[in-house]
Amino acid sequence: FLYCTAAVSFCGNGLLLLLLLHRSGAALGNYRILLAAFAITDVCISLYHTWFIPMFVLGKYGFIYYGHGSIFSKKLMSKYSNEIFSTTFYLPFFLIGIHFIYRYLSLARPSYVKEKFIGFSIFCAVYALVYNTFFALLSHAVCELGISKRFYVYLSEFERRPLTPDVNAAVVEYLDENNEINFRAIFIILSAGAVGGHSIVISLICIFNIFRALNNKVLEISVKRGHIQLFRALLLQFSIPFVFSFLPFAAIVSLPATGISLGLTGDV
Repeated sequence: FLYCTAAVSFCGNGLLLLLLLHRSGAALGNYRILLAAFAITDVCISLYHTWFIPMFVLGKYGFIYYGHGSIFSKKLMSKYSNEIFSTTFYLPFFLIGIHFIYRYLSLARPSYVKEKFIGFSIFCAVYALVYNTFFALLSHAVCELGISKRFYVYLSEFERRPLTPDVNAAVVEYLDENNEINFRAIFIILSAGAVGGHSIVISLICIFNIFRALNNKVLEISVKRGHIQLFRALLLQFSIPFVFSFLPFAAIVSLPATGISLGLTGDV
């Protein structure tokens, strides 16, 4: 599945970049820069996932995740592979949120995105830096939690290769081995959900406002048609990762709280 999605991402985004470089792409104006940024980022993340191959083991009151291609590697990138995966997981939603903001501004305040695009770009860059720094810190905090004996046993049951004490894996336990609440792990997960979820909330707010603007604002037929086409494409960009990435990951995070061990169900 990962190889298929990577191939689709590479071909689809590669074609998009070619179209943006073509003379006809000039009609999109500054929006080309945002589209190019999303395309390049999506390709990089997809290629990383094909190397990392994320694996999830859902245990009792917690879960463990690691990369099939990096769990035993001693290389520097492998050592931080789980943190890179966690940090970049929500990045497409962040970029799509920026796209929705731009699409709304292009309807509500078109002069702003044309005349002050540099200021908008600086805002996006600072926003992205803060966003990714926060996720990097949370990801590092998760990896610093360590692997308990209970989850080391879970991992040994599903990972057929011989394990070593220093495997590259990250564990989130809602209850520790003494059945006491692990407030640190819960705080990290809730914080990550709040930061990542706010991008989705921003997208949903912009979707509502764009719908309203398209219905109420008087535009030339050709201009309105262009806005509608770009809006539909953006809705598709939002829907695919939401259904195939966000919802499954939300299930992976929440299902272990039931106290039921589900094993490799998260990899389905």
